[in-house]
Parts: sequence; C-alpha cells; structure tokens
Amino acid sequence: MGRISIDSARLTVRCTTEVDLTIVGAGPAGCAAAIVAAECGFTVVLLERDEVLTFKPGDCLHPGAAVILTQLGVWEQTARLSSVRPLGRFQTEGKDISYEMFGADAHETWRAIHITRPAFDEILRARAASLGVWIEAGISKLELHGGGPGFGRLDVNDVSLRTRYLIDATGRAGLLTRLLGQRRIRTSPALVAYYGYFEGGIAQEQVFSTGPTGWHWLAQITPEVVNWTAMPFPGRARPVLPPELKALKIRQPIRGAGVTWEIAPDLASENILLVGDAACALDPASSNGILLALMSGIAAADTIKSVITGGANAAQATRRYRHWISMRYAASAQRLSSFYQQLNPDWPGLAHRACRSPEQLAR
Repeated sequence: MGRISIDSARLTVRCTTEVDLTIVGAGPAGCAAAIVAAECGFTVVLLERDEVLTFKPGDCLHPGAAVILTQLGVWEQTARLSSVRPLGRFQTEGKDISYEMFGADAHETWRAIHITRPAFDEILRARAASLGVWIEAGISKLELHGGGPGFGRLDVNDVSLRTRYLIDATGRAGLLTRLLGQRRIRTSPALVAYYGYFEGGIAQEQVFSTGPTGWHWLAQITPEVVNWTAMPFPGRARPVLPPELKALKIRQPIRGAGVTWEIAPDLASENILLVGDAACALDPASSNGILLALMSGIAAADTIKSVITGGANAAQATRRYRHWISMRYAASAQRLSSFYQQLNPDWPGLAHRACRSPEQLAR
C-alpha cells in the first residue's frame, strides 16, 4: 500500500488494543458514523488530520437535517447555536426574482439551519466523545496494511492499530482511495468554487443567483457573519463580489476549492466503507451535501451493525450500501446537470456510466 504524510503533530495517545471500527476524518459524515457505532456498543477510534476547526462552506443545513440531528442526539445543541433560521430563500436569474418557501408539515413550518462549521463540528465531536469514542486530531501519517478480507491493521503516526472495520470520511481528499492506488471517477468538467466570509449583515438571509456564467450564493450564517460562495461555469471568468458585500469587512480571505463531481471507484468492501465526500461529491449547488454526509455516515454504521450483531452476509450488506450511495449520486448529478443545461446550453451532458447507469456501480 502507500503512505500519506500530512505534516501535523505527533499522535499523543497510544492505542494498541483491537477496536471494532476506525474512522478517518472527523467531519459530519465521520462523526455521524462514530456516534451510531458507539451507540451500538462498538469500540470506535476517530482520527482527524486537522487540529484546529476552521470556517468552510457548508454552513446552511437543509431543514430535513433536524430529523437526522435528533437521531444523533445533537439537535438541541445545534438549534441553540442556529440563531438564523430562514423560512425560504430568494432566487434570482437575471432580473427575475422569486421566493421559495422550504415547506411545512402538520406540526411546523420548515426552516433552514444556519450554523458555522466549527461550531457544528464541535457539537458532533463532543457527542461522539460522550459515547466513549476515542478522538485523536493531528494525525500526520497513515499506513494501511492489507486490503479486502485480509485488512486488519493501520499504522497511525507509526503506532499500530488493529481494527475490524475502517471508514473513510476524509472528504474530497479520498485518502483511502489513494492509499489503495485508485483514482476517483470524474463525471463533470473541472470546477472551482470561490468562497469567503464577511462581517455584517445583508437584507435577505439566503439568496441564490444564477445565470449563463455560473451562480453565487449569499447566506447570513449568524447575525454577524455572511458567507459568499460562487462557481463560474467552465471557461468563464472568476466571479466578482456582489454589490451587497462591497461595504462589508472581510473576515476570512476568499479562497478557491475544487468542486468537480467525483465518485470513488469502490465505495465499499467487506470491511472498508466510504462516506460523505470521500464516497462521492457534487458542487455546493446540490444544496444538501451536509445532509447526505450525515445520512451516509449513519448508513455505513448501520451496515457494519447488521453484520456484527445481526448476522447479515457481509458481501450482501456492502453491496446494498454501494447501491444506495451510487443511486443517490446518479440522481443528484442528473438533476443538477439538467439545471445547468437550462442556464448554459454549453454545459455537457452526463455520459459517464457512474451517472448514466448507477446500478453498474452496485456490483
């Protein structure tokens, strides 16, 4: 296999015991998997590269996330820190402006959940730790020994750790895919999104503006912080700040991040499962990335639970997980591609089998 150096602090806690599950990546997907697995009584290790929680896109959660967060036992804490809860969003295309309500059920009107990623990640990690998950940040080296049915050992900063199952929650870095010598499958042109954070307020709490050159998104994350994210279509110029932000002070410098649509070639084996963006990723306009990350983490942990405690056939269980991930990715990619083709006729269609026929990936 391979070794990836991340140039961070040394592992400070030594773990030599055998554990049921090791999760690499302590974002929403990894934490969701850790919480569910720990609630089942499994021994869980959660490893993270970064020692400091930082701002990053993904501050606006779909209203449906409240149900998932309740299941994970973190809804009350999240709601307390979500002081901005819009009922809908404004959408602009050229001079046309519309307002879209998120909806309602018999009990309540749905509201989006705005919370900074550092605060949200901290809530999830605290919940995992309260259930006995061993969390270690600052992982600088990870080496995988074996693979498939023979997998069983990790070297974490040169400390050996035996584990029955492994979950990759490292996001677009796709760490385990690279360690296994594989490449993620691209299903869109190369895409870059630009994002920044500003101090102050805007008139509307959510605004999604689209046009033939791309889109941009404005959101009031807290009463004091505004997020701007924009993605130009291929061949278009880097986006400029919208007028609403010109008078606001920059809180976090504007950065660019690759958001090309990708899916891992192998979403799961009998003892390795990929979750969140490590499994598959679209650009932020898909609008439910955090929700799907949480759902995939839960689904992965449930898959492992069905094998360990329910006696399910491991090959069949992982096949169902692969099918679930690939079907969701294909449906979302088709929907987003159709939307982009309406905005820009030059947007290419989806020719790759990962989007055209998701059942082929559920092997």
